[in-house]
Parts: sequence; C-alpha cells; structure tokens
Amino acid sequence: MNERGIRPYLTASGDVPPWMLAPDGKTLADFDAFTEMMVSMLWWARHHEKLDFILFGPLNETDIGSPEGPSLDPDGFTRLCEMLVDKLNTRGLNDIQLIVAEQAHFNSLYLEALTRSRKLFGRIAAFGLHDYSDIPPESYRQVIRVIEESPFADTPLWMTEYGDLEQTGDREWYVAWVMTSRLFDQLEAGFNGSLVWDAFDNYHDHDEAWTIYGLLRTGLRTFTPKKRYYACRQAFRFILPGFERLASSCEDGGLRVLAFANPNRDQLTIIGMNENLFPARLNTTLVGFPQSLELQNFNYLRTSEEENCHRIGRAPAKGRNWPFTGIDVVVPPVSIFTLTNISD
Repeated sequence: MNERGIRPYLTASGDVPPWMLAPDGKTLADFDAFTEMMVSMLWWARHHEKLDFILFGPLNETDIGSPEGPSLDPDGFTRLCEMLVDKLNTRGLNDIQLIVAEQAHFNSLYLEALTRSRKLFGRIAAFGLHDYSDIPPESYRQVIRVIEESPFADTPLWMTEYGDLEQTGDREWYVAWVMTSRLFDQLEAGFNGSLVWDAFDNYHDHDEAWTIYGLLRTGLRTFTPKKRYYACRQAFRFILPGFERLASSCEDGGLRVLAFANPNRDQLTIIGMNENLFPARLNTTLVGFPQSLELQNFNYLRTSEEENCHRIGRAPAKGRNWPFTGIDVVVPPVSIFTLTNISD
C-alpha cells in the first residue's frame, strides 16, 4: 500500500491471553502488558517492516467483548488509551494517532468518556463507530452533539465499519440497497467518512467462521464483484479524497440526493437513490460553480436490480429545453445513481 502512496490504518482485534483478563474471564485487566504488546507491535511495524503509517485502532468492539476482543467499559477504555499514549511517547512513536472506540453498539457512551480526557487531546485522529442496522436520526444527533460540544469538535467522525449481516447469500440486491441507504444516513448526519466491512469473503480466525460480508465473492483463484460492490462503487469511485459535501435539496421526498466537489469546484459528483416505486425526472441546477464546469457533460451511472454501475449516458450541465435547464435525467424506481464529470 505504501508503494501506491497509501498509508495503511492498522487495527488490533480478537481475544487476548487469559492471564491479561480479570477474574470474570472477559474484562481486560492488565493494561500495562496489553499496551506494551501493542506498542511493541507498532514499533516493529515501523522500524523492522518499514511500514509508513500513523493511524492505529487499539481495540475492537469492547462493548460486546469476545471474540471481537476483551471487554472494557467507557472509562476503562479511556484509561487504557491514556496509558497507550504515554508508552507510545516513551518509545518515540508520538506521531501515532488513535482511531477510537470502534464500538459495536451505536451510542455516545464511549465518546463521552474519551472527550473528557485532556491527555488524549491531539492524539485522536478520528472517532470510529460501527453500523450494521438502521440507526434512528436522534441517535445520530446525540453522537454528533457530544463531539461538537467537546474540545474535540474538530476531530473527524468516521463509520469505521458498516454493512449488513445477511448471511444467506440469496438477497444480494437487498444488501446492496440497505448498505447504500445506511451510507446516505451516515453522510447526511455529518460523518466525515465511511468504511465498508468487508473487502472480500473470508475466514475469520477470531470466531472460526467463514463469512460472506465481502464486496467480492471469493472463489477458486478468482474474486467476483457482488451487487453490493457496484452499489458502493456509485459513491466510492467518484467521491475523491479531499472532496467536500455541498448543500443540496430535492423537492421529491422519495429522491435522496447528496453532492460533493473538490475545493476548486471543478470536479463534481452527485449521488442519489430513488426510493419511489415510480420513475423520477431529475433536473439538477448548479449554483456557484465556475463557468467552465457548466460547459461540461456529466456521466450518468446507475445500479439497480438489473444494472451494475452501468454508464447510462451523458447529460450536459445546462439543458437546452426550458424548464429543464439543468442536468436532466430520468431515474427508474428503486435505483442508485451517480452524476459526475469524473471519468469512469
């Protein structure tokens, strides 16, 4: 990944040796040994493996515990992170930034404890949560409030895992649709980034299970994209690093639309979902963009039960037929679409 200009984000998950646990056999108790283990691993990765990285997630889903990892309550998790930061500094790894708390249940309990820590200020790169269900808007608002009203208000908020836990493999369009809907929920709520779980179907060592949560179906010496891959591609391929979310509105309540552009406003991507059971005519008017962008044509790509991020055609930024003077397309019912001036 470093060879491609990418800094990996390292994470630790899974059970720890029993001697590190409290008498209940679940709760992490030996903070000193655990943090020493983590710091030694990071030091080795940097100095022996020569990996270029700064992001690290020390624990996974401590609110549900084994086999994802040992259990820790919010205050215990915060104390452990403070000890970890001290040891990182001692070993000359004071540039390592944490991604925390990687909790399974979507609530603000861990964030409330972490944002009270003065020692962790400046050492948290992003707050991370997980999403495998439909989260109510009020839960999103509560999490956002905790961050905005704390000294960590400028710290990004990521959904470090999201997806769906359907395991039959027979409802791929359903999974693609609900995953996209959850991605829209996260971005609409104000999350700065989202990571899909999982990349490809694989065996999980920590719980001894074969899972099919991947974007790619694992076969014999081959990987095949699933419907969920194409649905994710509608957003991830065309919302580039450094893009900013823009204000957007749509009169049709069944049509969800989000817009993103680069700081110069000469690259624009609009993603959407038509949740209606009937087609929708979408005419998009651009406001506040350079004239050069208004002279361009936009690619129209679509994923539906029958389509896989197909390029449907191209539409000019300014239509010639009044009143349809914007980017003018027809969106079929129950489909995911993208309008972009970025090449496929």
